[in-house]
Amino acid sequence: MSNNYPAPLNELNQDNIMRCPQCYLICSIDYKKDDFSKINYKCENGHYGTESLKDFFIKSKIHQLSEIDCNECRIIRQNNNDNKIFQFCTECLYFICPDCAYFHSSHKLINVTKFDSICKIHCYNIKYYCDNCKKNICEYCKYSHLNHNIIDLSDYFLSENHKNKIKSRINEIQNLLQKMEEMKDSLIKEFNNFIDDTHYKIQFLNDLLYSYDYYERYHNLNYYSIKNLKNFSSNYIDFQIDLFKSLNNEGNKLLIYIQKKSNEYFNHLKSCSKIIIKHKFLVNQIDILKDGKLISCSEDSIKIFRKDSFDLAYSIKQKDESFESFSLLTNNKLIACFKNGKIKIISIKGNKYDIEQEINAHNDIVSEVIKLPSSLSFISVSYDKQMKLWESTYNSYFEVQSIEFQEYNTFCNIFKLPNSKFVTLSHRDEQLKFWKMNPDFKIVYITNINYIKCNPTHQNMCLITPQILCVVGKGFQLFDINLCQLINKIGEKDIYSIYLRENGYFLCGLTENNINSIIEYSYESGRMFKINEREDAHKDKIVSIKEISNSSIISGGDCIKIWN
Repeated sequence: MSNNYPAPLNELNQDNIMRCPQCYLICSIDYKKDDFSKINYKCENGHYGTESLKDFFIKSKIHQLSEIDCNECRIIRQNNNDNKIFQFCTECLYFICPDCAYFHSSHKLINVTKFDSICKIHCYNIKYYCDNCKKNICEYCKYSHLNHNIIDLSDYFLSENHKNKIKSRINEIQNLLQKMEEMKDSLIKEFNNFIDDTHYKIQFLNDLLYSYDYYERYHNLNYYSIKNLKNFSSNYIDFQIDLFKSLNNEGNKLLIYIQKKSNEYFNHLKSCSKIIIKHKFLVNQIDILKDGKLISCSEDSIKIFRKDSFDLAYSIKQKDESFESFSLLTNNKLIACFKNGKIKIISIKGNKYDIEQEINAHNDIVSEVIKLPSSLSFISVSYDKQMKLWESTYNSYFEVQSIEFQEYNTFCNIFKLPNSKFVTLSHRDEQLKFWKMNPDFKIVYITNINYIKCNPTHQNMCLITPQILCVVGKGFQLFDINLCQLINKIGEKDIYSIYLRENGYFLCGLTENNINSIIEYSYESGRMFKINEREDAHKDKIVSIKEISNSSIISGGDCIKIWN
């Protein structure tokens, strides 16, 4: 037979050998001479016929769906991954995985789960059930199940006997629900008695501890007296635990639940090694300097904390001026952005600071700035719908380019990408714009993407791989920075911050049901996997996260916390 088949059959079936749709022996195939949409097949059992290319391809492969790799990955992209197929493209005749689905978004796709109702032997719809063999069969399978109890599925689900079984099962469930309701009332009553008794014992312990504090403070008890008093308290707690253990099964279940919640709370306190509460307003940005010092920003001030101990070294305050954000310019310089439109270059020297330059940069709040590579230049964005490029000459900055946005006056993020690219993210009009720096040091617009659901924080973007930018807001939104296009959206939860760790995982500040948690994820094969979680980490939303070391992280929100 000729090998001049149209793609993709010569790629998917290089030896011109597939399976007979009737007996699944190897069969030879060839295209019909006058119609390339149909093929002729013939097997060693003598079965032969003509089928459309699509129907023959599905019937010949349906018995081995679990063994088929993604054709797009293997043939076109030449990736040797183990992604499971979940759709079939009727135009390309490819079985594809979730990662490759968007390459065929304009084609007609069929979920492979629809093939579950097809007989894997004869490729006909399942219509019967063999009660002897306990399996579903088709019209042609009946002849291999002679003298068996064959049930017609369409008649079975409409039979009176089947309806009676369903009614009987419903009655059983209703009786069970009634018993559970009665048990619930009994448990609630027992639980209330348990709570009253516990409150009484807690009050006794509080009185005991108050007495202990009083004697320790005013009478300076010696070590052994204090130790005996603590032992007494410990013995009483042990007695209380023994009392709890003597409750019936329901009480024991309640005790286990209380102990579990207590352990979770104490583990939370244990994992949080230090809490720094130094700001009057929400801590909207934190960072670590190269010398190990911690720097944080709030509306009232920028604060510098000492290395290791993280004690406050000094505060940077400006009279009658409110801070919005900051960016590190060099090892000992930073750019501070203000709500009155000013930008200030601040030099950090030991335990003091100097204002090197004050720039009246914008007419409204300066949202953020980014430092450009291999220079002391930076770009600023503002609520006044302007983006400006600044360059340094003789330790003084001046404006070299200004770009006017057409959007609303709103909060705007700016994030640096590889290869002289960067993006701006406008909160109110939900637009992500891609830009590039030309060799002649000019900003050039590339493209924009609409309907980006983001939160107005200073850490809502990061590169989770060298090629994929992740924007958080209502879930995760993933972008290919080379193609400048959206490739996936995952989840709908409120996420306020994201940070990539050195181990390749990334941290997120997430809020769900008024609980603010820090969650560690990994990104693999187009999916997010939860690695670790710290529930109820802050009272307010977590807007900034950084890594101190492989074993410690720092988070900012209502306060600053350091976690082991």
